[in-house]
Amino acid sequence: MKNAIIDNSTLSSVERVIGEVPVLPNYDLSGDLSAYDSYLSSLIFYDDVIRVDDYKEEHSERRSKNFSELDTIKFENNSYNDFVDAARILSQGAMLSIKAGDVENNEIGNFLKDLDLHVSPAWIMQSSDFFLRIRLLSDHTGVELEKYTPLMTAIFDQLSENKNAGKSPDWSRRLLDSQGRPIQTISRLSEDHSHVIGSDVKAFAAGLNWLSLRSIFYALVAEKLDAVAVCHPIRNDYLARFFVDKLNKIGPDQRRALLNEFQNTTSKLVGSSNSLIGESAFSVNTPLISAWATLKAGSPREAKNFVNDVRNSPEAKAMRIRLREIEWLIKSGEMLEGRKNSRSLFKDYEILSGIFFRKYAVGSEDPYGISVNLIGMSGSFKLSAVKDRVSSMFPNRSKSLALLRNISRDLLQSPSLGHVSDLLRSSRQIEGDEWDVGYSPKVDPIRFRHVRASWKKPMW
Repeated sequence: MKNAIIDNSTLSSVERVIGEVPVLPNYDLSGDLSAYDSYLSSLIFYDDVIRVDDYKEEHSERRSKNFSELDTIKFENNSYNDFVDAARILSQGAMLSIKAGDVENNEIGNFLKDLDLHVSPAWIMQSSDFFLRIRLLSDHTGVELEKYTPLMTAIFDQLSENKNAGKSPDWSRRLLDSQGRPIQTISRLSEDHSHVIGSDVKAFAAGLNWLSLRSIFYALVAEKLDAVAVCHPIRNDYLARFFVDKLNKIGPDQRRALLNEFQNTTSKLVGSSNSLIGESAFSVNTPLISAWATLKAGSPREAKNFVNDVRNSPEAKAMRIRLREIEWLIKSGEMLEGRKNSRSLFKDYEILSGIFFRKYAVGSEDPYGISVNLIGMSGSFKLSAVKDRVSSMFPNRSKSLALLRNISRDLLQSPSLGHVSDLLRSSRQIEGDEWDVGYSPKVDPIRFRHVRASWKKPMW
């Protein structure tokens, strides 16, 4: 494909990284840096990178200025609303559902578990009343523990994206006690304490609802326009599960292989990079492009300009041709039959990408010193189990394709960046006083999950 569609959540992250939108002093930029890398990758790997202009009018002009390199999609008649309605139908039932402190095994529950976010709300005493607040359970230490702040921040940022789009948040959630009874806010009666559902629980649920809705929306638009959906990495695990469970007819072994790419582990990146994963996905290994470009340009702001300059070089164009041929094989369904040809394509891509990234690297720096795996995943709304609801929207041989990455692995390898990590944060603009506190998740050791105290009790 020649086109990549970038979601607004990614663009918001880029604006924070390059300093166009200020952040609080202790805002964790790590999740944004993963999205920033995805954005720069899209500029290099695709000829035409486009966006959906559906932000509030007061934000629209700024976004157009900040991303002048992007074209915008022109929706015909009422087609934009048709995509939104279809995405809403397909995301029904994908909401936060918790019973007695356990997240249930639905689409959202599996998504959270893949990210190693073991959410278990608890009643916490504040000002003589109990509030149901988000708690995470983990016995991790070090970088494994540090990943929780950027992951949770990225989910809460989804609610901000929802509001910036001028849409009313969907506050739907399912909170049940151990008897299966709905948990609701209970006002104080005589000497009893009030029990109030905390604002963080509500915001977390609404952020997840927007995440699922918009992930499917961009996959729908990508299929219609024969393009690739590039969404914020916090949405990628959800999209991966949606593709393998709803848009593909694949066996359990292939399903397991695909989902393993997105489940949060400390294992090494895929050993057989630049290879097929079954017949509906492929993996390509690239440098951490944000680090490569920032070392060359000096700052994230200038790195974006640098990538826009070199993306039209002969080497970049040759690399895109090979990637386009790989994607065509995936979408045509002929990848397995053409396995010999595909091996040749992957080898050519590897050689061409090496030439490109090393040509523009800084001095003797190895651009592949820190690398990531990008997963191209294909599926069809028209040919899937959801076809009856949306099939009329697509041409006969249309397929959806998404370029995905594992945000948890991005966060886990962040410490290995050394001084580059500071350089990647050098363009951010800080606004507010040091006591303006951003969100930081509360993490309890697993063994304390059922502990009761005068100020805390489990969600029962």
